[in-house]
Amino acid sequence: MPNKILLVDDDTDFRDEFRECFDAYQIVEAGDGEEALRILKKPCGS
Repeated sequence: MPNKILLVDDDTDFRDEFRECFDAYQIVEAGDGEEALRILKKPCGS
């Protein structure tokens, strides 16, 4: 299982480029801090 990265940024173009550079990782994306906090509060494996 690849390592996970939580990527938080409101710039979708940047997130797309980041994903391309780190394709060996599982990228979880959030468009803002509130969304990132919701993701972090979910139980693992959700």
